[in-house]
Parts: sequence; C-alpha cells; structure tokens
Amino acid sequence: MWSAVKITDMPVSFSVVIPACDQLAALQHCLPAVLAQDYDDMEVIVVDVASTDGTAEYLEQMEVCDHRLHHTAVPASARDISVERLALALGCRAARFDWVVITHADCEPVSAQWLSSLAEAIATKPDADLVLGYARYQPAPKSWQHYREDYYRLWHTLAMQSHVRSGHAAVRADGANVVFRREALFAQGGFSAGQTLLSGAEELMANSISTPQNTVVASGMEAAVLEQRPASARLWHQQRLFYAETRRHQQHAVWYRIRQFLRMVAPWLVVLFVLLPLAALVVLLCNMDSLPQVLTDRMAAFDAAHGEGISYQVVVVATLALALLTLAYYTVRLFSFNRAAHRLGWHSFYFTLPVFDLALPFWQLTTAMRHLFTPKSTFRKRFV
Repeated sequence: MWSAVKITDMPVSFSVVIPACDQLAALQHCLPAVLAQDYDDMEVIVVDVASTDGTAEYLEQMEVCDHRLHHTAVPASARDISVERLALALGCRAARFDWVVITHADCEPVSAQWLSSLAEAIATKPDADLVLGYARYQPAPKSWQHYREDYYRLWHTLAMQSHVRSGHAAVRADGANVVFRREALFAQGGFSAGQTLLSGAEELMANSISTPQNTVVASGMEAAVLEQRPASARLWHQQRLFYAETRRHQQHAVWYRIRQFLRMVAPWLVVLFVLLPLAALVVLLCNMDSLPQVLTDRMAAFDAAHGEGISYQVVVVATLALALLTLAYYTVRLFSFNRAAHRLGWHSFYFTLPVFDLALPFWQLTTAMRHLFTPKSTFRKRFV
C-alpha cells in the first residue's frame, strides 16, 4: 500500500509530455494510469507523431472524458526530420506549467503517487532544475534475455544515480522518466543538442541542463514507471547501438566513464588476482605428493631457512585468506546490488549476478565495435 500524499501540500504543477507514434494499444493501456494520478496540479499532453492507427481519434475521445488531457500533432511531412526532438519541442511549447515530465507512450506509473514523489524530490532541493526519475521493464516470464535486460538497465540506473549523488552533473538520464523546468530547457537551446540524431533527445537535454547544483535524483519506488520490454533481443541491441552514438555528444562525461570502467573491470580484477591464485593454491594443496621438482626444491629451501613445514603452512594460510576474500567480495556484491534492486522495485539477482558482472565489459565492447562499423548516417536524420 502506497502512503497517501496530501495534494494541497504540493506547490509544483506538472505538464506530462508523451510522444506517440502508432502506439494506440500502448496508450490505451498506459494513459489511464497517468491520468489517474493522485495529483490535481497536472496536465497531460500527448504529441501524436503522424500516427495512422487511430491514435488521434482515441485522444479526442479521452479529452472529452478528462479536461486535463490535450493533444497536438507532428505533421506527416516531418516524419523523417528528427521527429523525436520535434515532438518533444512541440509538447514543451504547448505545456502550461513550468515543470515538464517526459515519459513514453508505453510507460505506466507504478502507483498513483508518481507525480507526488517527483514533487517531493523537487522539494528537497529548492534550486533544482532537473529531476532524474527511472524506469524498469514490465514484469515478464523468467528468461535469460529478460534477466539480462533488467540487469543492464538497473546497472546503468545505479551508475547514473550514484554519479549525481556524489556531487556531479548528470551525464545521462532515463528518457522514460525525466523532469525539468521549461525555462532551464529554453535557456540551453531546447532540444538542439545533437539535433541531427534520430534518438537520445531526452538524454542530451538532461545532460545540457544539468549542473551539480541543480540536479536531484528521485529514487523512491513511487517515482518509477514501468516500460514495455523491447519486442525482441534484436531491438534491445539496436537501442544500445543508438545510445553508443548518443554518448559521443555528452558533456562533462570523463569522470563518469572512468567510474563506469572501474565498476566494469572490478569483477575481472577479482578473477585475475584472487580467484585464479586461489585455484592455483587449491591445486597445489591437492597435489603435494606430485609437485614438480623445481617447486619441491624451493619449498625445501624455504623450510630450511624458516623451519620445518612452514612452506605448507604458508600455502594453507594464503589459500584460506584468498577464499575468505572471495567470499567477502561476492557476499558484499550480492547484498549491495540486491538491496538497491529491492529499493527500486526490481527482482533479485543471485546466480546470474556474477555471470552478468563478468559479461558486461564484453557486451559494451561488442556494442562499441558494432557502432564503429555502422555507417553514421544510420543514426542521423534525413532531410526531405
């Protein structure tokens, strides 16, 4: 049960902007949950990106039922001219309130207190211009791919939040749930950052607005939205590929990427400098009677210098120390990651976590290589 929040205590008015392109089914499922927010000072603006599936007719019917809902449209002639940025710009121009919330047509708030939680985050920092919400995927049957998608999104969500909480400007944002002041957006040139790109408008907008002083993280469970999963693993890979192009245009990202790299290689450092030596020592202990002559001579020389049996004791102590270090690392890793997952509403990761931790650098490398050999025109708008 979500705790009630008094609407009269909320000084913030929100304009929720939702771009939609041929997503009638998603709107029919998710839009009622957005309009059902326990929050009076709000409006919802759906930007119809030249849909042909009856979206406009559905929105007109919904507007009759709820005066807070409005819609505008991107003309069909602009379909190939960075429609993402154009749709968001039109939605922000049409907004009546200073605080704008961007979400997607296939995103559903986890509770009726979604906007209230975002308002509470704003209240924690009077000078805030940007609030970073987060999204997680809709629950789905357990599968390796679904766990992989959840892990990847959660890992980047935690990296994003940790970077901001440590006193830095936001490098990225979750485009499914980001909040900002309109005046801050227009002061930074609107959605002009990376304006030739087909995607990444919300991320680059947040990146251009953010400073260490004006950015706050909304990380309570109620501050989340649930997004529909990519329809296939291929689409998930494509989204990562397009983000690889977006990240080339991010500002003040050096320290963020250094921290990301250190997080990614930490599990491999444990493998190389803890697990492999531990395995070698275990093999040594199990084969004391058939050691190579060179190793036997060295142990005998060590015993002659320090006392009978000391070399064996050293091997045993080193094995126990490395075993305890391995156990401590994975215990802390499992506890901290799953505690963060539970706090944000994700499921637990146990046996899959060490595997995914070791696979993550290779996923990133694979995406970087694909991006390197993909024509750059793939990521940019076409003029018509």
